[in-house]
Amino acid sequence: MYRCTPLALTLSLGNYPTQFQRTHTASLKKSHHFDVINDVPMLAEGNKRAATGKLMYPVKSEPSLYPPCNGLVPAWTIYEKHVLRFFAYFRESLPESSRISYQIRNVKISYFLEDDTVQITEPRVDLGSQCLVSRQRIRKVGQHTRDHFTLLDFNVDKVITLLDREYHIIDCDAFTRNFLNRLGIPVPSPVEAPKDPTTELRRIERENTIVAKHPTAKDFRFAKFLKNDRKVLRFSAYWDDRISENGDIRYLEVLFHLADDTFEIKEKLEPNCGRTSNGMFLKRAKIPRDPRSMRLVGENNFTVLNVLGRNAMKGRFLKDRLDTKFGEDLSKYYNETDLKIGSIINVYGRNIVLTDCDGKTREFYHEKYGVEEFHPIAPPQSNKYDEVLLRETKLPPYNGFGSYEDSEGNCSGIEPKMPKIDFRKFLEYDKLILRFGARMISDVKENNERLFVINYYLSDDTISVYELSCRNFGFTGGKFLGRQKLYIPGQKKFTSERPIAYKSQDFYLGAVVCLSDYIFKITSADLFALKFMEEHKELYPLSHPHLILTKVKNKLAPIYKDFIACYMTKVKVYKENDIMQEFIGYEDFKIMLRELLGDEITEHEIVTLCRHFSIPTKKSPREFREMLRSVIQDEIYRELWSDIDRMKEFIYHLSPNNVEYLSEKQLMRVIRGCKIPLDIAIIQQLFAVLNRNEQNEYEVADFISFIDMKQCKAAPVPRVNPKKNQFNFEIDEGSFINWEAFIKCLNFENELKTSGD
Repeated sequence: MYRCTPLALTLSLGNYPTQFQRTHTASLKKSHHFDVINDVPMLAEGNKRAATGKLMYPVKSEPSLYPPCNGLVPAWTIYEKHVLRFFAYFRESLPESSRISYQIRNVKISYFLEDDTVQITEPRVDLGSQCLVSRQRIRKVGQHTRDHFTLLDFNVDKVITLLDREYHIIDCDAFTRNFLNRLGIPVPSPVEAPKDPTTELRRIERENTIVAKHPTAKDFRFAKFLKNDRKVLRFSAYWDDRISENGDIRYLEVLFHLADDTFEIKEKLEPNCGRTSNGMFLKRAKIPRDPRSMRLVGENNFTVLNVLGRNAMKGRFLKDRLDTKFGEDLSKYYNETDLKIGSIINVYGRNIVLTDCDGKTREFYHEKYGVEEFHPIAPPQSNKYDEVLLRETKLPPYNGFGSYEDSEGNCSGIEPKMPKIDFRKFLEYDKLILRFGARMISDVKENNERLFVINYYLSDDTISVYELSCRNFGFTGGKFLGRQKLYIPGQKKFTSERPIAYKSQDFYLGAVVCLSDYIFKITSADLFALKFMEEHKELYPLSHPHLILTKVKNKLAPIYKDFIACYMTKVKVYKENDIMQEFIGYEDFKIMLRELLGDEITEHEIVTLCRHFSIPTKKSPREFREMLRSVIQDEIYRELWSDIDRMKEFIYHLSPNNVEYLSEKQLMRVIRGCKIPLDIAIIQQLFAVLNRNEQNEYEVADFISFIDMKQCKAAPVPRVNPKKNQFNFEIDEGSFINWEAFIKCLNFENELKTSGD
């Protein structure tokens, strides 16, 4: 069966193939908002094209305030985040039912220079700001216009219509005013905005508001809590409870919390005080000035007026809102103004005296009240334990077994305990030993020639004695007295009281000591012992040069002229680098002091003055070179190094053309490469004495002479052993005394000049 198409439908459709045939000449460009001009994307809304490729809007030459970009940077990039702000108001009509026909609303108009958009916001006092018109481009009012509002449409004292609402611009900010003036646009002065009738009406109603008959007091305690939470004033105090039978001085700590004006008092319990307490004297609470004035539970806390009727339930009354005692009377409780050093707080009948406060409390009173002076008060001392007569335990006499400390520890308790040592003294003076040379004093002639070394250990005040061996003497050297604490002779040994032991002050040059019934005379000391005593001259008066000079000055005052005339012939003059210096020999200076003071001055005091006025003397370069050669060869011999041939080969490979001289860097490579066992300090001294040429290079032959032990053997280095060698006193700096400095310290020359002699 065939279906037929209606004729009308066929005519209406027309020739289908020819009507809907695609033509390749038509433009297929899509509409867009941006064009790329000189590789810069720019807004092209004004030239928006349709699907046919034609412009949707006619091109108009709109005036622009911005300079042309000339293909470099567009204007919206330059003025990014630049906003002009204008302050304006508009008048809003109110419904007819209200008492006022209109109200004035203040707004802020923001004009964004980058894209000519406008945003209008209304500032509010409590809720920030409310956006009335979101950011957008606003077209001008008109039937045939398509222009948008631009910068030229905004200015002070001007009325503009934005979205059917008239805005009166009254002012602008400083940036907007300067920007418009630079563009040549004059900006008028600010205009005063009219008053809002709704605000005036609210103000009048608030002034004429009738006070309630039963007003409630405003409570600002929560605001005070938020401001002063965790802020505490801390005072030291005491309570004198000696009036009671078993009373005593109670030391307290008073804490005042600023958040709610509450007190918290804690007790400082002394160790072994006999009290069992958790340390809390008063829990956190307010302290009334007079506890007797506190109201009972259920008592009314307010004042009433105009009471009508027989009772309060059926009658009428009015609260007295002007009563200062309304609610809780804060004046009845202690507060921060009552707290100061020296004040007394009555804590439920107990008088607490404040004696001091901490640093934060002082800063609080200084900033808020301007208090400058804080003078702490010393609390009274407890006399509870002074009145109790403690029975002193008398120790039994020493029986000779162990030390006195062990005997005291065994008698003080049932369980024996090891005696305690002074650990702080041990850490400070550990491994510090004072060594002295001594001779024995005895009736036997042979014993008087024996030499000893006395070691005094500062960490625990113990003493040990070693004997020095001498050839053909008949006595073997070694330990003579083991390390132990020795006591001064002439004391009772077997008593309950501990005898006096030897101290470090008892050992000095010229002293005679008796150690375990052996008498020794100290004849010398090592340099460390002398330096240690001079550094701690407050503990060792014989090593205090100023005290010794005072003794010499008092003895020399009447015979100063004769003294100078006698010893001036022994003074010599030394010249170095055009500097004249007067000096005297050590032996002459020693004889001079002996003749002047005799037995009033000790050998140790003479040595102290000689060291104080000594002149530094240096050894000759030749002596120093030989001594350094001995030290280097001794180090090489001790480390068993003997690779001389390899060292010479290494030097030849470094510089085959110039083997006679090497630089310091090359010489250091030789020492490290051949593993010569020398310390860096010895290497630096070696570089200081080696021969050099004009290019500051070191002579190789001279260097090999220090290393080669077979061809250039040096003298052996003398060994120093404090247990086997004798100590001989030598001045540390030199063997000459600075005569000019000694006379200057006596200060007799100035006194003679002033007196005319």
